[in-house]
Amino acid sequence: MEFENIIYEKNEAERIATVILNRPDRLNSLSQELRDELDVVMDDLETDDNTRVVIFKGAGRAFSAGYDMGGALRAPEAPLYDAGDRGMDQARLPSTGASWMRRMFHLSAERWLRLFNLRQCTIAQVHGYCLAGGVDFIGVCDIVFAAEDAQIGQPQARAMGHLHTFALWPIHIGMRKTKEWLFTGNSMSGTEAERIGLVNRAVPVDRLEEEVLKYARQVAKVSLDFIYAHKDITNRWFQAMGMYAGIRSANDMDATLMHSPISREFVRRILEEGLKAALEWRDGPFRQED
Repeated sequence: MEFENIIYEKNEAERIATVILNRPDRLNSLSQELRDELDVVMDDLETDDNTRVVIFKGAGRAFSAGYDMGGALRAPEAPLYDAGDRGMDQARLPSTGASWMRRMFHLSAERWLRLFNLRQCTIAQVHGYCLAGGVDFIGVCDIVFAAEDAQIGQPQARAMGHLHTFALWPIHIGMRKTKEWLFTGNSMSGTEAERIGLVNRAVPVDRLEEEVLKYARQVAKVSLDFIYAHKDITNRWFQAMGMYAGIRSANDMDATLMHSPISREFVRRILEEGLKAALEWRDGPFRQED
């Protein structure tokens, strides 16, 4: 198929595929359409016995600034059909409540876990911003190389909720560092992310592509059966430790927090004042003075 939001290429000789998030004008925010195209890529890779490594990177000046909020916050205007004499309990009302949102977040996590369990080695190549949904993305990749000056963080912890793959944060960086970064929603550099274990390596941005390809070519020399076995046994260890239960708990809490007063105020500001003004209200107080 023809993709509109990503660029998908394969080097058959090197057994390496590349997926470029291609919405540079929106800092590669993760729209539903982009995620649908990623699902098509995974459909292809699941039946591909040649490709051994998949590299994910972003076009333009960011890996991904997070989930695309354009249009996602508009509530349906009316019930899908009138309740009539049957009573409101039988009306097919718009799905806007916490239960519906909880279900949507669980489905989002399942989509990420599909990438987590892909047979191939997955490598995230991070530069610029990697925020919120972008952190969900790199969380389920096997390996992450980041530019030293990349900005990685979870600003939605200030006013919206949790990562859909939240349980991977304590796994990657431990209890205390998880709390330290979530309590403020601040971003860390690629250098700091390497120091605490959120990414594998931080390198100068002008060497990032070179270093990722160098590592990918080494991995691609190993048979797919062995790559899959290596990642599966590692993943199972953390699944046994409760990773899936942690992810589901985070999505339950995410749906709850989205209905908190502070989240409702943030959404109101987005709808009435625009996203830029809402982000300034949320993030402005956290910016350090020069």
